[in-house]
Amino acid sequence: MSTIASHLTLARRGINKIVENIVRDPKRSYAPTMGFKDITTTEQFHRTIQKSGLGVLSNVNEGDPHPEADFSLMYQKDWYWAIYKLKYSLTREKALSDQYMTVQVPQITKMLRDSIIQTENVLAAGVFNNGTSTATDYVNPDGLANFSYAHTLATGTSSNRGNGSSDADLSASELANAITYLMQQVAHKGEPFLAAGPYTLIVHPSNFVVAKVLKDSGLLPGSPNNDVNVQGGMIEAVVTNPYLTDTDSWFMVDKAASNGGLHRLVFSTEADVETWDDPDKGYVHHGASIRRQYGCNHWRGLWGSYGA
Repeated sequence: MSTIASHLTLARRGINKIVENIVRDPKRSYAPTMGFKDITTTEQFHRTIQKSGLGVLSNVNEGDPHPEADFSLMYQKDWYWAIYKLKYSLTREKALSDQYMTVQVPQITKMLRDSIIQTENVLAAGVFNNGTSTATDYVNPDGLANFSYAHTLATGTSSNRGNGSSDADLSASELANAITYLMQQVAHKGEPFLAAGPYTLIVHPSNFVVAKVLKDSGLLPGSPNNDVNVQGGMIEAVVTNPYLTDTDSWFMVDKAASNGGLHRLVFSTEADVETWDDPDKGYVHHGASIRRQYGCNHWRGLWGSYGA
């Protein structure tokens, strides 16, 4: 995508002030606070393979041989990075006669870097916004949505969504329910996974007040009996993310238990912002590009609800 700019309006004399109507704090990246872990690669794709443990040791008599055990390779997925680009172009004449210094390289470069951060935020939030999708770009390695009522185990299924059968708005009781489910998540063969917190609570800004009350209140909100707000004490941080499209959705991440479950696949460590000439047409081009893929390697340590 490109914009060819002449900016005849800015060439007039007598302009007192040029007001920029852009994001005030575009440099904030939400990905690290949401639990994403960077995976840097120069390969064409990154392969995730989920494997089970060996299980519990067997009780044997003295002198008995070791019972045989094996682990299984349950699921795998190949993650391919995608290319994102944006270009701003203007004539060389305009660049040289920019009376108000509005299209000089430092200004355009800054705006392009802001666009990169905004793109990263959209991609990171997309993993949650599309958390119920089974489209190829969003599906978990087990073939199910990242947030599902029925992730497959060796025996039976497990949920990391809603109360196991339906979604609900954020409340003290639903927060306690989510923590209970997280603490009871199991590995493939049924052994406890130990997603025991502390947790990061991720909400849309419209849910910020509810989330902060639930986190910081010493007593259970809405209770007349001075009950202790135990679940709030297990919330490490509240992340308000304006890039979430569902205003009543909310998510929890146990960063230790997920251990890279949320990943950002980075082809190179630095985003590219460059300027180049097109002498045949007399343009100066300013471009930005990144190669990224955001996804979920495994669902354990994650919890999501998309509201009532």
